[in-house]
Amino acid sequence: MDKTKIKELLDKYEQGTCTELERAQLETWYLNQEIPHKLPLTEIEFEDELHKIWSSLEEEHNHRQITPLWRKLTVAASIVLITGIGLYGYFTNKGTGTVAPILKQQAIADIKPGGDKAVFIDAQGNVEDLKDQIFVAPATLQDAGNKSGYSTVITPKGGQYQVILPDGTHVWLNAASSLKYPNVFNGKDRRVELTGEAYFEVKHDASKPFKVASLTQTVEVLGTHFNVNTYEDEPSIKTTLLEGSVRVTTANVKEIVLKPGEQSVNLHGKISKQNVGVNEVVAWKNGFFQFDNASLETVMRQISRWYDLDIQYEGNVPERVFNGKVYRNMSLSKVLSVLSFSNINYRIHGKTMIISS
Repeated sequence: MDKTKIKELLDKYEQGTCTELERAQLETWYLNQEIPHKLPLTEIEFEDELHKIWSSLEEEHNHRQITPLWRKLTVAASIVLITGIGLYGYFTNKGTGTVAPILKQQAIADIKPGGDKAVFIDAQGNVEDLKDQIFVAPATLQDAGNKSGYSTVITPKGGQYQVILPDGTHVWLNAASSLKYPNVFNGKDRRVELTGEAYFEVKHDASKPFKVASLTQTVEVLGTHFNVNTYEDEPSIKTTLLEGSVRVTTANVKEIVLKPGEQSVNLHGKISKQNVGVNEVVAWKNGFFQFDNASLETVMRQISRWYDLDIQYEGNVPERVFNGKVYRNMSLSKVLSVLSFSNINYRIHGKTMIISS
């Protein structure tokens, strides 16, 4: 591809006339590249940079076509996160023959994303760091060394983990969560206790209903896929159904039955239901942050758990809403850039992020 075509493509991006394919290629490259440091550039250096940009775009696009992970995503939509993501653009300074950046990035100490980490506590209180991606609980007491009682898997802030329970139920634990379960399901039901957030794919067993107890409610199912968000710093407990049917019962014995695509909202024991977009709810389980008209506080609660940050506010909380989808495996600086935090006043000191009005 010649240099004239490269310039035309960058001009189209700046003018907002790129096709979805061209936008996806440019913006995906931007999210995965370091900004060049040799600025201001001469015209010759600028031509070299443009050539490098195009080569990177072509190489990444070809890589997507052959890598199984990228086959799962459409080229144009899945990574084009929100309107207004800045490509590293350029303009020519009159009379200088140099090129300067038009995108400003706030310099912050970069923080790595969370990952697969958890601890396992057995019935005797012994603690073990889990190293594999999935923890498979023993299916029988004999396999567990005849240790009855309850075991617990705990994820820290900045951690997530998958657990296969003794009955074959598959659980995804989000950051700062815990799951307590019996080493053998030998009662009339299969009861587990959850704090934080988890996604469940329950093994069907009509003779033993599966129950998830959390704070002020219990979710009862026979075999289904659902998500429970019961973080104490969230304003309400939310249970979202993807497949099957569940009954949500509050501490004051009020109950509600959900159908796929519905979500129960338990606010101080008062329960209601609403239709929701399930993709946003389970985005964390699929490796994304996804926000649809989310408030700054909603966004920062997720950022806090995944990047192990304490969030503080000085003055009034800025009234902003966020829309977009971004990978959770990106560093904090890239996530904040994608979410257009350039007009949010913030600073980071160690593990504390301070947002001011």
